Amino acid sequence: MFSGEKLEFWRRIPPKRWGALLQAVAWDALTLSLALVVSIGLVENFRFTPADWRLIAWGAPLLSLAAFLLLFSKGLYRVQSRYAGVVDMIHLLQASLILGVLSAGVFYGGTVWLGRPFRVVEPVLFFFLTASGLGAFRLWRRAFDWYDALRDKGRERKRTLIVGGGDAGEMVMREIQRNPESGRRIVGFVDDNPLKRHARIHGYPCLGTTEDIPQLVAEFGIQEIIIAIPSAEGSAIRRIFEICRRTPARIRIVPSIPTIFEKGVQLQQIREVDIEDLLPREPVRFDLRAVSDCIEGERVLITGAGGSIGSELARQVVLLGPAALILLGKGENSIYFIQRELIERHDYEPRCVIADVRDASRIEAVFQEEQPTIVFHAAAHKHVPLMQANPIEAIKNNVLGTWVTAESAARNGVRKFVYVSTDKAVKPASI
Repeated sequence: MFSGEKLEFWRRIPPKRWGALLQAVAWDALTLSLALVVSIGLVENFRFTPADWRLIAWGAPLLSLAAFLLLFSKGLYRVQSRYAGVVDMIHLLQASLILGVLSAGVFYGGTVWLGRPFRVVEPVLFFFLTASGLGAFRLWRRAFDWYDALRDKGRERKRTLIVGGGDAGEMVMREIQRNPESGRRIVGFVDDNPLKRHARIHGYPCLGTTEDIPQLVAEFGIQEIIIAIPSAEGSAIRRIFEICRRTPARIRIVPSIPTIFEKGVQLQQIREVDIEDLLPREPVRFDLRAVSDCIEGERVLITGAGGSIGSELARQVVLLGPAALILLGKGENSIYFIQRELIERHDYEPRCVIADVRDASRIEAVFQEEQPTIVFHAAAHKHVPLMQANPIEAIKNNVLGTWVTAESAARNGVRKFVYVSTDKAVKPASI
């Protein structure tokens, strides 16, 4: 009846959960005892005989013990009332039916040993009273949530599942609690760490592991999944993303920004999953001292500085002591994020320029004003299949944009112009 995993449940119960668990066990025992008393009382018109009381005295503890073993074996002591679902109710009905059969044995034992008459209606009543009492205890919080939702003036709240019970996941939960206007209702979180299997964060339970996500989405009606593991490698994020893609829920992610652990997660940072989040490659570590002499004291301009490659170049260059670092990009949001990261993480404020590398007059004005001595040109479309479907845009940005930038660099005395290539240049895997 009890697998090693279920027995392990007891060892991993946090101290704060013992009170709630004992309360649930006590309520179930009281429910079984009352069900036995009421089922006999309804038949006897509540005129109990001494034989009835003797039956109750030994039958109630026996049935309570059987209920505990059954409910535990079906995992119902792991489920919080707020998160009881259809599957849990089916398990509860199964346990109640078995208890009804066992109660028939108890009533028959009363006939054999106590001489009281056996009535079929008594175990039937016991089954219905047991199922009602056990179900009410486990559904009251869900019913309260439904009532609360009806009072919420009809505003829908997205049922949200958090992936990750670490620091970032805790920050996301706290931010959602602080900002009810975000329209999210947290159902719980999942985490692959066995030590967090029965944990609660801000009152929300760990509902399982990442492998359980499709089942949880179906069971709880999850509408949004937030992946909050910014320290995870690309391979891990890709595995979780593939699991989430099998569900109809919207998938969002907390980006891998180091400063979230210094300033906390903000809801506006949560975004759609980008291709960079799913890269299977592990980051390459290399010795920056070999190139420090080329960067130190130079005025460095990085185009496409808000992209995955340009922003990483900015992170590396700032460590090498440039005289000035100019971040140029077309999207102000991505430039803002890398600017804030460099300020907060390195106490360095770069110059930020919003411009399109295809705009020749604007790029020329930037070069004349900033006077860079080294240029890293990382502004380019890089997703090969998408660009094959849109060749005109690929040529305008990757070819003409590079031509405009290189011409301005030559006219304004740039000593080094580095054109950033990628693994897409030779035998790309996506073709």
